Amino acid sequence: MRHWQPDIDLDRLLAALGEEIIDTSDEDIRTLCGQAGAPTSGVARDMRARIAAVADSETETAPAIADIILQRELSVRSH
Repeated sequence: MRHWQPDIDLDRLLAALGEEIIDTSDEDIRTLCGQAGAPTSGVARDMRARIAAVADSETETAPAIADIILQRELSVRSH
């Protein structure tokens, strides 16, 4: 990997993730929230806060990232 540009790869990954999130159906979101044991309203509120923090160029704290990883692991295990 001679000319690897991680910032470009990260931009592409974030764009793809954003598209995937936007394309997710309401039913799928409700199902995932149910599997994680979190109410949809709480998850939506949390995501809005995270998006606002990123939009305001604030850095996210480590525990929030750990929470995301834990929820993802729980979701993957349930499949």
